[in-house]
This record gives sequence, C-alpha cells and structure tokens, in this order.
Amino acid sequence: MNSIYRTGVGVAALLAIMPLTRAMEPIAQLPGSAQGHSQVMSIMFVNVDALAAQLNLSSNQMGKIHEIVKDATTPMIAMQEKMQDHRDELKKLHLASPIDYSALQALGNKQARLMQDMLLLRSQTQSAINAVLTPEQLEQLHF
Repeated sequence: MNSIYRTGVGVAALLAIMPLTRAMEPIAQLPGSAQGHSQVMSIMFVNVDALAAQLNLSSNQMGKIHEIVKDATTPMIAMQEKMQDHRDELKKLHLASPIDYSALQALGNKQARLMQDMLLLRSQTQSAINAVLTPEQLEQLHF
C-alpha cells in the first residue's frame, strides 16, 4: 500500500505541474510584448525593453542585462525541450495497458528535478539582473 501511495503522489505531482509547463511560452507571443525582441530575451520572462522603460536603465545596464538573459537562454531552452519530452512520455504511459506506475513515478521525479533546475536558473538570472540595478531601481522593481 505504501508503494502505491508513493506512486500515486508522484503521479499526482506530475499531473499537477504539467499545466505549469505551458507557462514557459515565450513572452514574444504574449500581448503587449516587444515583437522585435528575440526569443532569447523572452524565454526567460524578461522583457528588457519594458524593464528599461520602467527603471530608466542606462545603455550599459541594458547591455549587461541582455548578456545575462542570453547566457541563461541556452540551458532554459534545453530544459523546455526536456519538459516537452516528459509530456510526450507521459502521454505514452497513459495509453499503455496496464499502466506502469513505476515509470510514472520515475517520470514524476525527473519532472520535479527539472522544475527545480528551472526555478534555480530563473532565480540565479534574477539575482544577476538585480546586481546590475541601482538600489533605487531595485526598489521600483520590487515594490
């Protein structure tokens, strides 16, 4: 029973986080975003043009932020591709008969680790961006 419960928890966790993977859609596809921006800037949920306007960023700050986001984009894209692979694998597992609960558990664990890695990358990117901003800009950004 304990094994079934753990498997059920893993499957529930996987199903609960699947809608979050849709939140990874690039900002360039969202209304009000700068269409001229490459996916590099949008994939990390950073609209540098909007940030520049909001915080009155200097060209030096904008350049640094562009680099920070650009450096984080390649690993984020790789993680998004893995998320898609997990969704595809989940579909196959649900169509299988009988359902392989241990495979679902393993997939749930992989998905949880991937989400953790994505959260960490976003946090590291935000921290690096914060380091470029003045105290006044940080106050504007967070309040």
